[in-house]
Amino acid sequence: MRRRRSLMLCGALWIVVLPAFITSAEAQESAGRIPTLYTSSAPMSLKAGQWIGSEPLPQSLSLADAAMSVRFVYGAADGVDGSKVLKTSGVVLLPRGASPAGGWPIIALAHGTTGIADRCAPSVNPRSSRDAKYLSNWLKQGFAIVATDYQGLGTPGPHPYLHARSEAYSVLDAIRAARVGIPDLANKVLLVGQSQGAGAAFATAGYAPTYAPDVNIIGTIATGLPNITSSKSNASGDKVDRTIAYVILLAASASQLNPSLDPSSGLKVAAMPVYTAASQLCIDELFEKVEQNKLTRNKTLKPDYRKVYGKLLAAIGYPTRALKSPLFVGTGERDIDVPPKSQLALVREACDAGTKVEAHLYAGLDHSGTVNPSFKDSITFARKVLAGQPINVQCDPTPQ
Repeated sequence: MRRRRSLMLCGALWIVVLPAFITSAEAQESAGRIPTLYTSSAPMSLKAGQWIGSEPLPQSLSLADAAMSVRFVYGAADGVDGSKVLKTSGVVLLPRGASPAGGWPIIALAHGTTGIADRCAPSVNPRSSRDAKYLSNWLKQGFAIVATDYQGLGTPGPHPYLHARSEAYSVLDAIRAARVGIPDLANKVLLVGQSQGAGAAFATAGYAPTYAPDVNIIGTIATGLPNITSSKSNASGDKVDRTIAYVILLAASASQLNPSLDPSSGLKVAAMPVYTAASQLCIDELFEKVEQNKLTRNKTLKPDYRKVYGKLLAAIGYPTRALKSPLFVGTGERDIDVPPKSQLALVREACDAGTKVEAHLYAGLDHSGTVNPSFKDSITFARKVLAGQPINVQCDPTPQ
C-alpha cells in the first residue's frame, strides 16, 4: 500500500508519494513522456529564476531515499543569445528527516549526456542504476538535490548541447527558482556533475560570480571533466568508436540552432544516417547506431569539421579556469570518453590560475565507473567546504 503525506508549500497543497515497489512495465510507461506542465504556455512576463509550477514526480522516476520528489518548471535565461528567458524543467529531491537549521544544503546536479531529443530529459526518465545509487548517497548524507534538464531539453526549443553558458544559466536559475518554490533549502550550494555535467558544473562555477552572485557556491565536484577544445580521442581513426556519438550530437545541435548550416560540409556521407537520427535518439541508442553503422573518425569527419563548427566549439569553452570556490576532480585512469591526459591538463590549468583543486586519479576505472567509487572522497570534500575548512589541494594526482 502507498503511504502519502501532505505538505503546504508556497500556498499550494502538495501530495508527496513515498516510493514503493515499481514494476518494469510501470517504469517503461512513464519513461520519455513529456508532461503538460512542460508544454503549456509560460507566463508573459517570465523572469530568470522564476518558479512557474510543479507536480509530483511519478513514482517510477523517483528514488527510494527521497522524502519528496517533484519536477518543476522555471524561467532560465537563454544562454545562447542572452536576450530571452525560457521555460526550463528540472527535479527537486529532498532527504528524509527534519531539515537542519537554515535548511538543507543543495547538490545542484548537472547531468551527463542523455541526447538532444525532449524525450531524453532526465526528469522524464528513470535514473540509471549508477545514478540512482550516487544520488541516493547524497540524499542519505543530508543534501537536497536540484537537477536541471538544461535549456531546451524536455521543454520547447533546441537543446544547445555542451554550450557552456546555457548550461550554467540553467543550473543557476534552477537553484534560484527551487529556493523560491520549495521551503527548507539553504543557500549553500555544491555544483556536482559527471561528463557533460562535469563541464556544466565547471562552467557554472565560472559564470556564477557575475551572473548569479546571490547564489552561494561553496564548491564544485566534477567527474569525467571534459576539456573538449584541447582533447583528442584515444581511439584510432580507423577503429569503430562509439564516442563519435558525442561529435554527431554536436553537429545535430548546431543545425538546430542554425538551420542554414549544411551538415555535409563537416560530416562525410557514411555519417549522415546517424546524424539524421541523432535528433530523435537518446545517447545509448545513438551509441548503438554508431556501432551498427561501423563509424570511425575517418569515415565520419571531414578535414574542415572544426572550422565548420567553430562557433559552437568556441561556445563549449569555459569562461575561466580561476574559480572562486574549491574544485574536486575525479578522473578514471582508463577513461576513453574523456581522455585522462586532457582532464589532468585542465586540472593543472585551474591550479595555475589560482583555483584550489583536489584531484583524484582512480586506477583501473573508466568514465562511468569513476562516479560511485569517487563518492567517498567527494563527501569528505563536501563536508570540508560546507564547514569552511581547507581542502586537500592536489594538482598532480597519482593513481589510487
